Amino acid sequence: MNALMRDDWKYLGGAVGIHLLLAAVLIGFNLTSHQAIVPQLAIKAVMVDRNTLNQLAHKPAPQAVDETKEDQPEVEQQGEEQERLKQEALQQVQMKQKEQRVLEQKRLLAEAEKQKQLVQQRKAAEAEQKKQQQEAEKKRIADAQQKKKEAEMKRQADAEARAQKEREAELRAQMADEEGRATAVNAGLLNQYVALIQQKVMRNWNKPPTAKSGLECEVKVTQASGGTVLSVAIGRCNGDQAVRTSIETAVQAASPLPAPPDARLFERNLLFIFKPVE
Repeated sequence: MNALMRDDWKYLGGAVGIHLLLAAVLIGFNLTSHQAIVPQLAIKAVMVDRNTLNQLAHKPAPQAVDETKEDQPEVEQQGEEQERLKQEALQQVQMKQKEQRVLEQKRLLAEAEKQKQLVQQRKAAEAEQKKQQQEAEKKRIADAQQKKKEAEMKRQADAEARAQKEREAELRAQMADEEGRATAVNAGLLNQYVALIQQKVMRNWNKPPTAKSGLECEVKVTQASGGTVLSVAIGRCNGDQAVRTSIETAVQAASPLPAPPDARLFERNLLFIFKPVE
């Protein structure tokens, strides 16, 4: 700004010098050509040469120098103001950048929180799905166990019913057999069956020398279904050991024993009295 003012004063001084020079030339011309008729004017002129004008044009005006000196604090103040504005602009930029960083951090935190919530929601959904699957599996297992239990109970009930029917049928058969046996016994068929066994044993008995008159011995026989003798035991007997042994031998020799006239009279364990007829 000081340089601009110095240039303005320079041009102003030059213009003033030129105008003064032109005024002097015009006055001199009028004095020489129209001296007779030119009235007397109160004009005071100052003659200056060109060098003086040039010096005057290039010499800085005192007032301009003074104004330059007076404007120096204003220039410094403007510089300080510009520096202050620059600092304020820089601070505003920094604050804006800081705000942008804060906003970016908030955005990143919000995004991270959103991702966290999404992960938690996904985990919760997976946990809920797993829980539902486990509950469904438990229900399926419980239903299968219940069905198995019901099937087992039905099987046991059916088996018990069959067993009950079998027991009832067996009981009925046993009752019928006992009734038939009783009928056969009452008809004398049991005595006939025992007599047949006694006769066959007697036919196979070799009487020992020690056998006495009035011999009477209990004979216990275990036989198979076909009459085959499985075992023989002598119970109460009034004979000696030789007699006992001879009776056992006779029973073994009589195997198979005669079949009963009625099958219902068959006894696996048979007891009869060995009593020889004299």
